[in-house]
Amino acid sequence: MAVEPTAIQAHQLAPQHIIFGNLRPFVSNTLGFLEDAGAVSSFTRFRLLETPVYLVTNADLVHEVLTNKSQSYVRNRSFARRLRRLFGHGLLTSEGEQWKQLRKLTAPAFQPKSTNSYIPIILDEIDTLMTEWQGQQQVDIGKQMSRITARIITRCIFGMHLNVDLEEMECCMTELMGSLAPRLRFPIYTSDWLPVGGNPAYRKAVQRLDALIYSGISQHIEDQREQGSLLHDLAAASREQGLINPSHLRDQIVTLFLAGHETTATTLAFCFILLSQHPEYAQRLQQETTSVDLRALTNLTEIRHNLPFTYNVIRETMRLYPAGYVFGRTVVKPTQLGGESIKPNSLILISPYVIHRNPDLYPQPARFNPDRWSGLELNRTQYLPFSAGARTCIGEHLAMLEACLLLAGISARYQVSCGTDPIHIQTGITLRPTNNCAATLQPIATN
Repeated sequence: MAVEPTAIQAHQLAPQHIIFGNLRPFVSNTLGFLEDAGAVSSFTRFRLLETPVYLVTNADLVHEVLTNKSQSYVRNRSFARRLRRLFGHGLLTSEGEQWKQLRKLTAPAFQPKSTNSYIPIILDEIDTLMTEWQGQQQVDIGKQMSRITARIITRCIFGMHLNVDLEEMECCMTELMGSLAPRLRFPIYTSDWLPVGGNPAYRKAVQRLDALIYSGISQHIEDQREQGSLLHDLAAASREQGLINPSHLRDQIVTLFLAGHETTATTLAFCFILLSQHPEYAQRLQQETTSVDLRALTNLTEIRHNLPFTYNVIRETMRLYPAGYVFGRTVVKPTQLGGESIKPNSLILISPYVIHRNPDLYPQPARFNPDRWSGLELNRTQYLPFSAGARTCIGEHLAMLEACLLLAGISARYQVSCGTDPIHIQTGITLRPTNNCAATLQPIATN
């Protein structure tokens, strides 16, 4: 007999250290620890230093936390504190009325009508990449996907005819993402100015990014002819609310840039690695993409209709390797979750990585199988690569649009063969593959 969600008791994991609790296994192998905990129960409790932590994978309890009707939860304060210097007061780190105002200001720029206008940018960058690949036999697919998504989001933010130094932006992002992993893994929060936990590299990378962002904002303010960009839409909406100042725009742009760059890049890198391990799917993808004119597609609905297998490859990749593999909510007042009375300052963890590998929802969950999505019906808390509830990722539509077009555009012209060893993963602000990225390129003959 199934247990009612309101009666579910959290399973207590034994602490491995009297002071640190379960900190060491959590930090040293985050994914392994979360998987093991999720296998024990859909609701587990453990301790990191003095903080009570609850891992929630039960769909009903996840829904309760993310809809937050009790107003008992806010975004993980530790995450916001560690990355405040980078994200400022943007959507990722704001709460309450400030977050609601920012969401309202930002939402129009991410409506399908707006994001569909960026399709020419995406297709143009695909053509540029294909030109760069001519004559090359090997590339690092992780770096290549990071490069093209950085160029795309930069042009979406600043416009088709931007003056931002794309080479500098690419180098800046590589440096920044490399500095975030040790910072997030460092077990104790430290001031940005202390030379520990990757702080020096982090400060330098943020300063480089700021210089580029503020330069782009300054150019936009001086010459407002460049329309059809996220910056133009954000500036127009902010101006109506009296919020037009460089620091406000900077915080929103940094949030959008990182969310729109790193997550799509890592998803695509995993895509090509998984397809290399399953050549039968790569062949089907090639057959589908070579028969469709991407320039005739004007929106995500048409993409999904004309490229259904491509769309499912992206969905299945995000199931296995969701960029946002875990996220947290800090409890701000006494609350009841399931059969547990939870105290303020406790941390609720929700892991799409664990939820997406639930065999009750996904038979043979470790298997890469894009066909599982044909007729599969799930609710938003059973498949949540973009989170769920009020704080669902605002860029979901643009991310799917970009990922599908990039995968289709590349697969129609090149056979990308990556390594086939078991995939190793680095956990940082997103999941990243650390092996199998060396890819052999084989042009596809066209009639």
